[in-house]
Amino acid sequence: MKTKILSILVALMFVLGFASMSPAFEVTKPAAGESVPTGALYTASWTAQPGAVFYKIKLSIDGGVTWLTLGALNSTSASWPVPATIKKNLTTTMIKVIAYDNHSIKIGVAKSGIFTVDVLTIKAPVASEVVPQNLTYSITWRANGTEAPPDDAVVKYTLNNGVTWKTAQGTLNLGSSSFRWKVPAVSATETKAKVKVVLKSNGTTVAKAVSNIFTVQ
Repeated sequence: MKTKILSILVALMFVLGFASMSPAFEVTKPAAGESVPTGALYTASWTAQPGAVFYKIKLSIDGGVTWLTLGALNSTSASWPVPATIKKNLTTTMIKVIAYDNHSIKIGVAKSGIFTVDVLTIKAPVASEVVPQNLTYSITWRANGTEAPPDDAVVKYTLNNGVTWKTAQGTLNLGSSSFRWKVPAVSATETKAKVKVVLKSNGTTVAKAVSNIFTVQ
């Protein structure tokens, strides 16, 4: 009797040990917080779900409220052509992978963390930076793939967190993705400043972004 119980325990330990070695079904790319560029081919990947013969891949741009099917395949990675038609950064993007067995029965679901799809990123000023008033400051940005090559940029600023916007005065250098801003004089420290960059092609907006809040003093 003791031998039989011992055999069962050994078998159970073996099964549990084998199960613990199996990787969890999860999305490995994109990672939470990752920046995915527009206009390029991006490879999403996930670990295998035991028993799965194919997977459906879905995309959400609203934090998982609604989902769009990107496709179905039998591998653990998928090439995603990220559209260049996106004009504004998507900040609440997720990918969901659904595993199915050979009877088309759903046997697993894996979701990525929230990541961004970025067409335009303002590099300077950064959040909480102090920008000196009444001097020249270099606003810089990085653009990814756009629907058409930008041939102009409009730069605006706000001192009240976006309630009102004014056109920034200065010199544009589109080739270096920068704008030499003549920072206005202020009568008191402004702690809710932002800048906005709008890239245009033949007068049509192809990308736009707003910086984080910074200070002018």
